[in-house]
Amino acid sequence: MIVESRPAAPLVQFGRVSGRLSRQGYWPYVICVSALGALAAGLDSARLWVAVLVLSTAALAATVRRLHDTDRSGWWLLLLALPPLGLILLWPLLRPASRRRQNRFDHAVSLPDPWRWPAILGFAAIVGASQMLGLTVERSGEMRPTLLAGDLVLTNRLAFGAGPGSCAPVTCPPDWLPQELPKRGELFVFRTPEGRPRILRAAGLPGDRVSLAGGVVHVNRAALPQTEAGVFVDLKQPQGPARVLPKCANDPVGAGGDCVTPMRAETLPNGRRHLILDLRAGAPGDMMAERIVPPGQIFALADNRDDAIDSRWGDGAGGGMVPASAIYARPLAVVISGQGGSLLDIFGWRLNRIARTVE
Repeated sequence: MIVESRPAAPLVQFGRVSGRLSRQGYWPYVICVSALGALAAGLDSARLWVAVLVLSTAALAATVRRLHDTDRSGWWLLLLALPPLGLILLWPLLRPASRRRQNRFDHAVSLPDPWRWPAILGFAAIVGASQMLGLTVERSGEMRPTLLAGDLVLTNRLAFGAGPGSCAPVTCPPDWLPQELPKRGELFVFRTPEGRPRILRAAGLPGDRVSLAGGVVHVNRAALPQTEAGVFVDLKQPQGPARVLPKCANDPVGAGGDCVTPMRAETLPNGRRHLILDLRAGAPGDMMAERIVPPGQIFALADNRDDAIDSRWGDGAGGGMVPASAIYARPLAVVISGQGGSLLDIFGWRLNRIARTVE
């Protein structure tokens, strides 16, 4: 019988699900991965999230071997599919090894493991996918109701070709995949001059004439039709990592009360429709004189029109046109959503938003 007890065992035995792993070898590694996950959530770093996903692959295999050490099957991991019941998994993971010197899961670590090569290939697939897919945390709530503060969004970093940020942390090969601009109405991810990722919606392309009157967007002097689409109801409480307090049309609302805001469906010239929030008539951003979108730039709008800084506001206010060189991804779906300050707070998860596509 060989029981791994080194803190580095999950990495040394990457992907191995046979054999046993002691508490001393398991918990230091898991605590470090959890701390890295909290750091990734706090810094909103896609690179750190990729590292967390890779290290979590080894952590799952190590969890199976830790369960083996207590004479329990790795099928206990299925409890993770039910977030509240997943806490039960802590009980066997914190327990010492089984009292019997040997149990049904004893295997020497030097024995061939049929799952090891699939795990290594899975690791390679994660690294490869990380070059095409990325993760971004919506922090400000400026894209409500499409995205909420605390949404962890899966993105396609090659959707608009290979821009400067598409192949990070490496550099894309020259002329490998020519960069394209988003179409009208498409969501896109870009980096601000400070390096912070943001998600907005393309409303005007290079050469377009864009203006606003009474909250209605005009593209090339044609108004974008808006129709009533009910109301959006949310909780009046701090949301997401930035602890943003949403603004409501029915303010003042007490903490924990229903935050109600009218919604409108806006239709673009190409037929794309999306929902927007309209807090109140006559808001400062409801009027804007006509502007011509310069070459190589995008006029972008937030869906939460009265509670956002976007291309309606000048560069000095943190808004302005978005240069094509700053655009690097298209949002695909919400992976998970956290109402609380950290995505690690499972009791704050919005379960109804998991795997929800966005457009």
